[in-house]
Amino acid sequence: MDKEAKQKFVEAEKLADLTFELVDRCHEKQQIIAGTVGLTVAEFKVLRAFGTDSRLAGMELSERVGLSGSRMTRIVDGLVAKKLVQREIGAKDRRTMEILLTDKGKQTTQELR
Repeated sequence: MDKEAKQKFVEAEKLADLTFELVDRCHEKQQIIAGTVGLTVAEFKVLRAFGTDSRLAGMELSERVGLSGSRMTRIVDGLVAKKLVQREIGAKDRRTMEILLTDKGKQTTQELR
């Protein structure tokens, strides 16, 4: 390996290290923020995925967060128990499930922003 290639390799390693550190810090920040409002990191991510929407189809919410339907079901169960969201049968298609932010959920998502 010539000197220039070795230098590029060293720079790439440094960039990779910085990237991993940034990801770790972001995860730590998510844990801290989630903890301040009594959420798990997964619940935090789901609430953040609503963005400015207050009602989403379950499948769309799963896609936004990048989680399987079964994993999303468990997370939504926790949010329902905390009275942050509620489930409703789809208005247009009764085969779908919609997830709605409650008033408490809307307030919490505002705090998270």
